[in-house]
Amino acid sequence: MKEEILKKFEELPYFTKANLKLFQNNSDFSFDKNIQNWLKKGLIKKLKNGLYVLGKYFLKEKEPTLYQEFIANKLVFPSYLSGEYVLQKNNILTEAIYSLTSVTIKSTRNYENFLAAFRYYNIKKELFLGFREINFRGNKILMATRAKALFDFIYLKKDNFQEFSQEEIEEMRLNLDEITKKDLKELKKYIDLSKDKKMLNFYENIC
Repeated sequence: MKEEILKKFEELPYFTKANLKLFQNNSDFSFDKNIQNWLKKGLIKKLKNGLYVLGKYFLKEKEPTLYQEFIANKLVFPSYLSGEYVLQKNNILTEAIYSLTSVTIKSTRNYENFLAAFRYYNIKKELFLGFREINFRGNKILMATRAKALFDFIYLKKDNFQEFSQEEIEEMRLNLDEITKKDLKELKKYIDLSKDKKMLNFYENIC
């Protein structure tokens, strides 16, 4: 399989090992060796096992943050960006965050590649909601609303706290002044859906 084959993927934000295999005529051993050689040369970049992008594609990417967010949705499907990452984007979390955090109905897992570190946290299927769609060149990026990002952040940490007292909430470095009445109304909806007394206690202590 020659390097010219890679031209077929120049405009794609990602492609799979299976996509490449459609153009191979040699043995599986030679196929895997070609991939390793291309990785060493930087012709392709690994996003995770079996998922790649051309090196030149990212170099010319004009919206790298949106691209990272798009890839976050693709590394684990289904998933949507939430928690610390979204809260920081909205100035609700004052702590510096260096990874893209998401929730998924699949198992908790982490990935690291040349783009960033990606963290995925499991949530119950009935709580997998409250996200919006962001357009990225005809593709969709799923990202939690401000209220759902806050809910996910607290819900996934609730076992680390006794009762979400005022003191415990202060330790979480949340900028509560950024939370609007609209956010609180939406947050209450998710808390009612969760039927979690500890979450209700958190809500009452921030209102």
